[in-house]
Amino acid sequence: TEKETVADGLRELLDDVEDQIEKVRSEALQLLEEKEDIQTTLEMLVGQNQLASLNDIEREEVEATVERLSSRLNAVNINVATSRSTSQQECLHSVNKAIDSLIIEIQTDTMKAGLICRQYLSATGTETTS
Repeated sequence: TEKETVADGLRELLDDVEDQIEKVRSEALQLLEEKEDIQTTLEMLVGQNQLASLNDIEREEVEATVERLSSRLNAVNINVATSRSTSQQECLHSVNKAIDSLIIEIQTDTMKAGLICRQYLSATGTETTS
């Protein structure tokens, strides 16, 4: 019937829009990653070892250029929000807490950190080779 045809057309259009939204989200996340990579490069450029061989004038020029580029980069704002239910937010918080604890463990006790990693992998059903 005509109503079903219109409804099918609308569903198809909505599916297309959803695909476009996912593409935009994916591209935005990729841009965020690129922005972080650029920021890391700029931070590395002003590291002590990189500038040690330069004279004062050259070092000041590099630092000023890095500062200018960092300001331009920081003027680029990309925000990709993910809607989560209360339960999902609590789970994400728990996972992030576990990751933070693991990072601290890696820095203080690598043997224990290795054990924890193997336990996490085992809990997910992933085979470990060690």
